[in-house]
Amino acid sequence: MKLRSPAIVALSETRVDDSIEEFEINIKDYSCVRCDAENRFTGGVVVYIRNDIKYETVMVKKIIGNCWCVVIKINVKWYRGTIAVLYHSPSASDGAFIKLIEDIIEEMVIKEECIVLGDFNVDLSLDTFYSNRLRNNMLCLGMKQYVNQPTRVTIDSSTLIDLVFASLNLSECVDVIESPKITDHAWIRIKFKIDKERKNCYKEFRGRSYKKMNIENFVIEMQQSMNECGEVDISERASSFVKHIVEALDIVAPDRIFRIPKAWDGKVWFTEGIKRAATARDRAYGKAIFTGLHQDWLQYKIERNIVTNLIKYKKKQYYENMIDNNKSDSKSMWKVLKEVVKGETVDMNITDRVDFEGININDEINIADKFNEYYIKSIDNIINSMKQIDVYSSDREGAYAIENKGVFDYFDPIDTCGLEKIVMNLPAKKGTEEGISV
Repeated sequence: MKLRSPAIVALSETRVDDSIEEFEINIKDYSCVRCDAENRFTGGVVVYIRNDIKYETVMVKKIIGNCWCVVIKINVKWYRGTIAVLYHSPSASDGAFIKLIEDIIEEMVIKEECIVLGDFNVDLSLDTFYSNRLRNNMLCLGMKQYVNQPTRVTIDSSTLIDLVFASLNLSECVDVIESPKITDHAWIRIKFKIDKERKNCYKEFRGRSYKKMNIENFVIEMQQSMNECGEVDISERASSFVKHIVEALDIVAPDRIFRIPKAWDGKVWFTEGIKRAATARDRAYGKAIFTGLHQDWLQYKIERNIVTNLIKYKKKQYYENMIDNNKSDSKSMWKVLKEVVKGETVDMNITDRVDFEGININDEINIADKFNEYYIKSIDNIINSMKQIDVYSSDREGAYAIENKGVFDYFDPIDTCGLEKIVMNLPAKKGTEEGISV
């Protein structure tokens, strides 16, 4: 969501119940409308609406244990009408579910354009009584279904259960997106025609791409350049050598403009290793769908777990470094801790008393002291939890644990010759903007 900033994000079968508070599922720059499940096993719908979009909550309705539905109304340049997001439990009555959505849609389509989407758990790829009933009854209401390929593909099944019905023409707007693969369901994207003048969400910089650089061509270019060098003093030869390197790089790895999402600017944990792992995961999923082999599905699960573990590790490493680097800056430290625990406040409640471990305190100074003591202990707990960390190799070939037990309590004595050797082997700081040091 940070990367693409979608206008609306609809999630079905969230399994979010009333025990989960609003701030726990809050996403920055988005409002949230939810229809809670009765338990954490099935059901639930959540709709996120970007804050610059004015909306109205028309309906939050459910049949307990069967169907959960949220209906909102928006009025923007690219769409004026209602959007209904729903989830139907596969173990509940299909007839009662179809009757409910017919009643809901019948009220909506009379007034304005209407879109209904979600996990229907009625497989339209099959010729069954309820799939035909759903399709025909929706057509009678002027609602056409626009998802035309399976949305849930596993080793044993391929079903079309995530659907988009609309009273307007969406024939060129609905896509099934297979990656990134987070669940066993595909993403459904509805892309309307919108104003091209959007806020730039990318950061541009210049650099070289060495991924496809041919080393042999680089060596050939360097040999040809070096053959032209005459006998000159050492400083001129060094400068000439660097110049020839840059010229050879201009041929085999030319300078180009790169664009990265501003959302990842400064997020050190989002690395090339994660990108490569995600690409391998999506490739494995595509292969598993194509072949249907059990071994390929196992490989996909392995690749998926690698991505998940790599992201967890890189985030952990990033926050460890941020905590270490901000030990002397309390303001920055609290920002980092807030980001770690994702404690974004939704509502502010002011109170004049606090209960600490059964003791009721109403003095402001004592309350502040208790909070300071709590947060100091929390830092110690975080540091203690970092004694042992999992490290994942950047080439994704494996994972291994490292526990740092090394203590420098003895140094070998060196003489002048040894010191000179160490100094001469140190990397030179003076170099070019290409990072070539001499």
